[in-house]
Order: sequence, then C-alpha cells, then structure tokens
Amino acid sequence: MNLEVKGLDDLTRSIDGMAIQVQAAAQRALKETAIKIWTVSINNAPRSPTQDEIDMDRAMKAAAKGKKFKKRPNRRKADATSRPEPGELRKSIAYEVIGDTASIFVASNSKAGKYAKKMHDERGKTWNNLGPGSENLIKKGQDVGDKFIERAFNANEVLLEKKLKQELNKVNL
Repeated sequence: MNLEVKGLDDLTRSIDGMAIQVQAAAQRALKETAIKIWTVSINNAPRSPTQDEIDMDRAMKAAAKGKKFKKRPNRRKADATSRPEPGELRKSIAYEVIGDTASIFVASNSKAGKYAKKMHDERGKTWNNLGPGSENLIKKGQDVGDKFIERAFNANEVLLEKKLKQELNKVNL
C-alpha cells in the first residue's frame, strides 16, 4: 500500500514565502525603531551655543556681579574652526540598519566625533555643567545631557517589540 501526498511543493513554496515576509516585517520594525531612537538621540544631545547665546550668558554673569557687559566686536574669521558650530553634534548623529542589526552612532571622523565621545561618556571626568546652548534647550523642555544615545535607547526599549508585533500582524500567515 502506498500513500501519496499532493501539494507538498506548494506548501514548501508557501512556507518559504512566509519566511521572506516575516524577515521583511522584522527589518521594517527594526528600521522604524532605529529612526525613533535616532530622533530622540538628536533631541537629547547637547548643543554648542550661538554667538548671541554666549553674549547673553556673559551679560547675565556681568549683571550678577553688578558690572556692565560690553559686546565685543566679532574678531573671529568667517572660516575659523576653533569652536564647534551650533548643532554639529546633532547633525553628526547617524543610524544604520544592516540585516538584523541597527546602530545609532556618531562617526569618529565626523566634525563632532571627539566632542560626541566627550559629551556622551565623560561627564564628571572632563566636564560637569552644560553650556548656554544646551541650557536654553532645557528651558524649552528638551531632555539634553550626557548619554544621549543610551538614554534614547532605554526610553524606547519596548518599541521594537511593539513595532514587530504590528508588522507581523500585516503578514498574511
């Protein structure tokens, strides 16, 4: 007696197709999560002050000492690079999704590479207080400070699981 199973090839193709759909759904969920963490990291990152913020900070310190603040003429050359431009750290934060791995990082060769490491990891070692640029963002309600990428990840840790469930619900199983 022989038993014959029909449609096994169709079943195999269907399972293979489902695996591809599940993998694509997982990658979409991972990318959406990476973008969210990247965005929060940017908002958490400290910002160098603008020249106006520096002048305002100096004026407030002078007023607290009972002195007058005299704005200095800008003697800096237009192409001077001795001070980071406002927002360079935030512009340097990047994300990358390759396969089943997502990375949020600041490239060490970017304009703010060394500054990013210092601001992320060295609070209490090489710096203690945030500058006027970051303080102005805190006044506007942003959570600016050290460990900006790590804090963004911790705040969105359950997001990947939620996004993955949403994407898998879209797959025709």
